[in-house]
Amino acid sequence: MSKYSNKNSSELESLYQSGHSDNYKIEQELFRRGYDQDNDGYFSFEEEYGQGNGKEEESGLGALFLLIFGAVLVVASLIGSHFILGYSTNYTPHIWIAFGLSFLFMVLSRGRSKFLNFVFYLGCFALATRLFVTIIEMLENEVYVSYITHDSTTLTDMIKYGFYYGIYIAFVPYLTMKIITAITRAFREPSAEVGVEGRNQFPG
Repeated sequence: MSKYSNKNSSELESLYQSGHSDNYKIEQELFRRGYDQDNDGYFSFEEEYGQGNGKEEESGLGALFLLIFGAVLVVASLIGSHFILGYSTNYTPHIWIAFGLSFLFMVLSRGRSKFLNFVFYLGCFALATRLFVTIIEMLENEVYVSYITHDSTTLTDMIKYGFYYGIYIAFVPYLTMKIITAITRAFREPSAEVGVEGRNQFPG
């Protein structure tokens, strides 16, 4: 048995490439394991290593592509948010009516219906979007539609307000819904004392 038979292929590769004095025996051991040499004297396992490096490079390019695609998608979303804000100005009366109805239904359910609470959240979402337009108008001292279509409004400005809107809309509607429903449950909770008085007035 060869003294190299207990070494793995990676160790044999290192020995072979270092110009070991027993290169002939190393070659014989590799041949015994089924490896072949190409015309340049490289063993097949070395080609496998080269293929592995190629796969790593492909993996790196794939990750870079996903990163660039993600960045483009985020920027497009930030700019696209202005379409939502712009349309909200056209439907201001509808938004207020929808918010009022969703609030009424939530109050009638005493804030205990998950479905009606979700409907109320949508009403808060729509109203918060419309109010964000008002915030921009106050900061820029200009009507929103005029500001967003003005030549002096840069892409950076649009991305900036899109970013602010993303943070704002992620928290404000949800917190508004939670606070108002909690207050509604507290005020609409049947009083235990009223229940006792009622039983005393109308016995058995």
